[in-house]
Amino acid sequence: MLFAFRVDSARMVGTGHLMRCLTLASALREKGATCIFICRAHSTSLTDLVGKQGFTLYELSQGTEPLTSDCLGVAKLQDAENTKNIIQSLPEIPDWLVVDHYGIDEEWESELRPYVKKIMVIDDLANRPHNCDILLDQNPNETYENYYQNLTPPSCVRLLGLEYLMLRPEFSETARKMHHPEVATNILISIGGTDNKNVTCWILNIFRLLEIKLSIKVILGPGYSYYNEVMKILPELNLHSIIVYKSVAKISELMLEADMAIAGGGFTMYELGFIGIPTLVITYSPTQLKIAKTLHQLRMTYFAGEFENLSVTEVKKALESLLYSQAERLYISKSAQSKIKGSGVAKIIERLYEN
Repeated sequence: MLFAFRVDSARMVGTGHLMRCLTLASALREKGATCIFICRAHSTSLTDLVGKQGFTLYELSQGTEPLTSDCLGVAKLQDAENTKNIIQSLPEIPDWLVVDHYGIDEEWESELRPYVKKIMVIDDLANRPHNCDILLDQNPNETYENYYQNLTPPSCVRLLGLEYLMLRPEFSETARKMHHPEVATNILISIGGTDNKNVTCWILNIFRLLEIKLSIKVILGPGYSYYNEVMKILPELNLHSIIVYKSVAKISELMLEADMAIAGGGFTMYELGFIGIPTLVITYSPTQLKIAKTLHQLRMTYFAGEFENLSVTEVKKALESLLYSQAERLYISKSAQSKIKGSGVAKIIERLYEN
């Protein structure tokens, strides 16, 4: 079977869309499928990851650099035409076109419909109509079901909820954390693939106000552009032991060493939750807000708030409450582990082959 993925990455688009498509593509390849990627060549894109993982990349010509997460860089119908031209050049018709982009909707998908056998859309906003055969929203948004019924064709198969969460293979092989110390002293900071608001540096400065000695590991995403600023802060945090990682081969191993984590509102929340690491979440994009609030309500994370509306005092207080509350960390850990089973990729592939 041939799967064509239409997905982008950029500083303001983020890396999450591309990473989850690569996760699905890798699992499909294990089943014998051929996967190709169609991506727009933004100046801050991370399309080199496609080739590094052994997939063929068809790059669309560079457009305007996205300033929002739903920006395609060109007019929507032009993007559809560009994508159609690549698909028509393929030696066979794709069995599935997998679309993962906030800037793509029913109008774009209808233009591609005659050139592929079926269309799958990956979404988590439920804010626009789609013309697709499968709609995947892997977040705990079962309340969105009625919205998606009105946003997709009656025949569309809707895969909603945490049972379809796409964890990378390394997590299925990782132990889950069971022990939680009285005081959390091993802290992991992983804000996201791009962290375009530089929340990482802001958080590190808060650690100067803590009088407890901590062991801190900072993971910087592949699209993070403030590395020099991070390194300037480190000498001022001499109370703490700090290690900075620019890239990590197996992030799950570092997660397992942590007593708690600080993360952005992206997919890292779920990876930490699966392992059992209680996580303080700070969102820095409007698209992260709904999911972060939902996970907080489910007691799977502790949501501190939106970065632009938070004060240093508020985050320091939230951080200390988790550092010193073993019972709270244990509750969050158990709640997340009970809800994230880690078999989502296999279930999605089963539905793709059924259809």
